[in-house]
Amino acid sequence: MNGASDADSGESILASPPRLAALARTGLFIGSPRASSNAALDQLAALAARALGVQSSWVALVSDTGQRIVGSSGVVNGADRGVLSGLLTRRVVVTGKPQIIEDLEAAGDVEGEDPGIAAYCGVPVTVAGQTLGALCATDPRAHRWTESDVAVLTGLAELVQREIETQIAKREEALVPPHMGPLLNAIPAGIYACDT
Repeated sequence: MNGASDADSGESILASPPRLAALARTGLFIGSPRASSNAALDQLAALAARALGVQSSWVALVSDTGQRIVGSSGVVNGADRGVLSGLLTRRVVVTGKPQIIEDLEAAGDVEGEDPGIAAYCGVPVTVAGQTLGALCATDPRAHRWTESDVAVLTGLAELVQREIETQIAKREEALVPPHMGPLLNAIPAGIYACDT
C-alpha cells in the first residue's frame, strides 16, 4: 500500500462497523490474548504448517487496533507475534487478497523485522462476508511459495471460516433459553421488537 489515501482506506476498512460487528460475534477477541487460542484452530494451523512444509502457521484476526492469534502451530510467542507479520496480515485483510513474500529481506516494500520470519504467505479468512483475518504460514528461511501452496492454504482458510462460523452458531445458540429455541424456529418470518 502506498500513500496516505491507501492508509486512510485501510483504516476505514479495518474500522468498518459491519466488519467489527462480525469480528465481535466470533467471541475470539474476548479476554486476554493468551486465553483466546482455540484447539480446533490450532489443529488447522498445524495442518497448514505440515502441508506446506514450513516451521509455523497461525490464524490471526485483525481489529482496528491490532491482531490476535487465535490458533497457531510452531509459533514461539503466538499471543504477541511481531510487528512485521502483523503488518502483512493487516494487508491481507485490507486488500482481501493473499500476500506472498518469498524473501522478506529482498522485498523492497516491506519495512520492519520479525525474528524467525524470512518468508510469509497469508490468505484471507472471511466470515459473514467480512474479511476478519488471515491464515498465515511462515518460514525462517526464504521460501518459494507455489500456486499449489497458496491453493492449499486457501482451502484450509475455508475450513477455518467454517470452524469460526460453527463456533459463532454455538455461542449464539447458547444465548437462547432452551424453551425459546423451538418457538423461534417455528416462526416463518422475522420479528422486530422495540422498547420505547
